[in-house]
Amino acid sequence: MTRPVVLLFAAACMAYPQQPKFDVASVKPAGEFIPGAFGRIDGGPGTADPGRITFTGVSLQTLLIWAYNVRPDQISGPAWLDGETFKYAYTISATFPTQTTMEQFRPMLQALLAERFHLTLHHETRGFPGYNLVLAPGGTKLKEASPEASPRRGSRFVTPPPDAKPVDEIPALPSGMASVTRTPPRGQWGTFRSTYHVSIADFLRGLGAMVNESTGVEMGKNVPRINDKTGLTGIYEFTLEFAGISIIPIVEESPTETGARDPGNGGGQTIFVALEKQLGLSLEKTQSVPVDTLVIDHAEKTPGEN
Repeated sequence: MTRPVVLLFAAACMAYPQQPKFDVASVKPAGEFIPGAFGRIDGGPGTADPGRITFTGVSLQTLLIWAYNVRPDQISGPAWLDGETFKYAYTISATFPTQTTMEQFRPMLQALLAERFHLTLHHETRGFPGYNLVLAPGGTKLKEASPEASPRRGSRFVTPPPDAKPVDEIPALPSGMASVTRTPPRGQWGTFRSTYHVSIADFLRGLGAMVNESTGVEMGKNVPRINDKTGLTGIYEFTLEFAGISIIPIVEESPTETGARDPGNGGGQTIFVALEKQLGLSLEKTQSVPVDTLVIDHAEKTPGEN
């Protein structure tokens, strides 16, 4: 090539960078349903096997959730995307550099789904029912972390064994952790006690789940979206306690937003009361929290050849 042509070629490559890809990837229909084997996800970034991931008997919806970091109700498309009771299930095995982060992994999976399923989609912002997080009357009680405090990453949950005596202390925040939470025994009303070192944006990632735990909503049901209207931009260290039920299921009478806990548990503050009394924040219901939604324009049920 002459020099001008070489420069033009290089400019084109810079303008249209290649999509990141897995080193090796196999995509195939999962075949006949095998109880206990389907729905498994093994390995991946942050696990003991960081250079390989295997999805066994999962739906395209599950793959989209992993690829785009969304929840099921953020995916709009044909009914078969959820697998239709494993009728449309797939097994994927892929390898990649062991230092790959989840932020780098997701575009790789997006590219693989586009290639093998001929997947095309677009994004739409839709309004979801949920809550606005606002400052309570009197203002926030949060205090910013000291400037020398190091950034934190990750979270940890501590669940005492069923026969353990009640523990009242707030758990200490381990070095390097953004939060640590002590939860009640599974399926029992109790007190959630947490310590945080986070921004409000990071705190909101788990707040919807806390609302469900506090109101006795069955695990797996839609988690309410929370919109930040506080105007708070710092990093804060704080503790929070509220009463609820851990992980499990359905309770006969769910407490209201302002009501007390299950009488057999001795009562306690709902997440709504706890936020206001302890942090100076308040949740206000809204019918329109803006949420990015994936609209599937096309996807094939049978993946292309490996």
